[in-house]
Amino acid sequence: MRSQPGSLWPRETFELDGTTSNNVTMEQDQLGQYINFKEEIWNEIYGLASRKFIPQEYAAYVNYNWLCSKIMLEKFNDVDLFWIHDFQQLYVGNLIGPSAPAIPRWPLNIPSKP
Repeated sequence: MRSQPGSLWPRETFELDGTTSNNVTMEQDQLGQYINFKEEIWNEIYGLASRKFIPQEYAAYVNYNWLCSKIMLEKFNDVDLFWIHDFQQLYVGNLIGPSAPAIPRWPLNIPSKP
């Protein structure tokens, strides 16, 4: 199945073993900026690289988090629990607040400074 231009996944919603996943769609330029910013977060955490802060990339990252939060807020009456996975959704917890039950999971091994 081919994905739509600018979409992260081919389908908007899919189910697997009783779990429903929702995907977000972003414009291609926003998607690229989002990817750049989230990769920069990874690089900064692990000390792999550092570069100049680009406000448009940050805005795309925040927009992605808002799009995820919007889906959750629209569906919070229909779910038992939201699984918020990974640093790509770091702001989601702040955006949905206490309005919905959620488990944030950040599988990052943040290195300690010597």
